[in-house]
Amino acid sequence: MVALTRLNMINIENKPIAELLSGRRREGEALDFQLRLMTETLAKVIDQRGDKKIGNPRRVSEDFIASVREISQSNKTKSSEFVLKMLFSQGVTLDNIKNNSTVGELLQLGLFRSQLKIGAKAARIPYERAVEIAKPEQLPSWQISRALEKYTPDTFERKGSEITDTYLACISPYADVTLVDKRTREAFRQYFNKNPHATRFINRVEFAAGYREIPRRLAGSRA
Repeated sequence: MVALTRLNMINIENKPIAELLSGRRREGEALDFQLRLMTETLAKVIDQRGDKKIGNPRRVSEDFIASVREISQSNKTKSSEFVLKMLFSQGVTLDNIKNNSTVGELLQLGLFRSQLKIGAKAARIPYERAVEIAKPEQLPSWQISRALEKYTPDTFERKGSEITDTYLACISPYADVTLVDKRTREAFRQYFNKNPHATRFINRVEFAAGYREIPRRLAGSRA
């Protein structure tokens, strides 16, 4: 999963959504060629940089691309209709789509809205009401996860535990002290340097090399 999220096979984040809406869908041999290329690329990346616990990188790649093909084949519509349907399924509305909106901006909004829907259900708040009152910049967990995505030093092997590390880091505003690994602690350090205001809502974040060091870290100063 980490290898998938970090891999940028088709860099369209900065592409204006208007270009995507006016584009044409690949079909037939053109689509088959593109999906084969993506399968090979993804399998290679997982094999070289994915978590070593993945026993069959090729199978993981094939299964993922097969799901992409299935989504494409189940939506035999024009390019614009297909793109809008995917965005709408994540909670993005027409009001959110501007002429100068980029693909990356709308995908981030879609991710936020998808997570917001889960949170609203758990809190028994109507989703529509949650959209009205909750903004990305207001939610600590969203700010922290985006910061770690930006500032965590990259490594050659992308381990699945990175996802757990991010979830753990998101409790830092609610715990007196949060113990994280060295890379996550470095990401927080850079985040605090660039965004000093973050120390107002994030409590102490510490790295401990071993269990014996934990008592000293718990007694230490704020990150």
